[in-house]
Amino acid sequence: MIIKIKSLRGKKAFRNLLTYILLSEEKLPESHVIRHNLNGSTIDELVQEFEENEAGRLHRRKNNILLTHEIISFHPEDTPHLSIPKLEQIAREYIEHRNPNGLFLGGIHQESKGGNIHIHFAVSAVEYGTGRSLRMTKKQMAGLKRSVQDYQKIHFPELSHSLPSHGNAQQLQLTQQEYWYKQNSNQLTTKERLHLIIGLALDQSDSLDEFLGKVSVSGLEPYYRKGVPMGVWWNGRKYRFRTLGVDNERLPLLIEKNNARRR
Repeated sequence: MIIKIKSLRGKKAFRNLLTYILLSEEKLPESHVIRHNLNGSTIDELVQEFEENEAGRLHRRKNNILLTHEIISFHPEDTPHLSIPKLEQIAREYIEHRNPNGLFLGGIHQESKGGNIHIHFAVSAVEYGTGRSLRMTKKQMAGLKRSVQDYQKIHFPELSHSLPSHGNAQQLQLTQQEYWYKQNSNQLTTKERLHLIIGLALDQSDSLDEFLGKVSVSGLEPYYRKGVPMGVWWNGRKYRFRTLGVDNERLPLLIEKNNARRR
């Protein structure tokens, strides 16, 4: 998938974008409106909710960004594999990774019959009820793209054409046997699936304890050497983090953060 984010300013920004998302001829009529932290059912009600939330902004300056127009698009060759429930599941997952404290209104569009499918979001520039900014740094943006793409790989491997590279720090090396299995089955290998689960847990963790907790919730059991986590057990077999393509610098950084919290 491709993720694009555009910043919007000006008094009509809310109404213009909400109207486009909800009333465009490209909107798929069978899809639901995706609401998060919103209750309104009409454009007027939704515009009022966005405006009231913006009025609570903590730090105000001239020409503030009022909201962002965020788009998730998929390769046209993946269209036959995209269903409305699947797209809505991806949209909900995107919201969780982006920042669930914001206001989100989403709609599923298609350029033409059988053409490119994409999800449009109107996203508030400040958090719901707190007034804090939803701004992202370039590093956070890269992490968002990587996390959502990894989620897609794990849960929807059939969307194989919608997988641009988002700069993973280390590539996973497959054996010849694993490579041919992938080619013949068109499925992720066990090593690839574990690589994505571990990478997603790393992206979402600020400490080693948090990382190991997410790994355990995913059904994997960490194993240790001299008190240091070295890899995971899966189906009675050990997989070293190094074998799973984990960046050598990421785990030591989490260990360091963990030690700092315990001091």
